[in-house]
Amino acid sequence: MTGFAVRLAALMARRGMGVRALARQVPCNHALISRYLNGHQAVSPGMAARLDGLLGAGGELVALACPAQAGQVPVRRSLLWIWPGW
Repeated sequence: MTGFAVRLAALMARRGMGVRALARQVPCNHALISRYLNGHQAVSPGMAARLDGLLGAGGELVALACPAQAGQVPVRRSLLWIWPGW
């Protein structure tokens, strides 16, 4: 498991939230969340930001998923997340 997957699982457990419940809030397919948790798929910066916000991680998930963008705040434009410098 990656650091992102471990922290995602811990945040979900702390909130008593399962894979399907989190997927409904994102919204996305529950299989995608499962792939993140099992380390079978890399998380995008936008999805990391979405999960971070939903779980109240304070930027920790974004930093774990995208170390190059740590400390930068994404700007939401429509349905896209735009990272400074991209």
